[in-house]
Amino acid sequence: MASKKKKMMMLGALLLIGGGAVGGYQMLPGGEPDNLPPPLPKPAFMHLEPFLAPVIEGRRIVKYVTLGITLELSDESYIELVRENNAPLRDTFLNDLLMQAHMMRGSSRPVYLPQVKARFRILAQRVLGEDVVEDVLIRYATDRGY
Repeated sequence: MASKKKKMMMLGALLLIGGGAVGGYQMLPGGEPDNLPPPLPKPAFMHLEPFLAPVIEGRRIVKYVTLGITLELSDESYIELVRENNAPLRDTFLNDLLMQAHMMRGSSRPVYLPQVKARFRILAQRVLGEDVVEDVLIRYATDRGY
């Protein structure tokens, strides 16, 4: 019994010494390696003015669907780039919405949101650059009824 008690005390003493050594090492200055990777860039979100997606029946526009779009940018530093290229980006998106409306006419779904999202992401990367836009988020899609 005494032998078992002695072993337990030795084990406890070793754990106490080991814990103190680890804690002391972490408190020393310069304990962190210098070759840490740089921090990841902080993503940014930019809300665009709402878009009116036309719904076409036959050869005329019968109503509009309002789309709220947010761009997920890979870094905050790209916000100014998006602001500078807002007009060409909106023009590209609107032309694509009109083209998709002609393709979807007669369909049961006047605006197919997964397709809009995928196409907008590709178009945003073409206008702004490959590494700028991570994703295009559709915040809302509202049928205005007219």
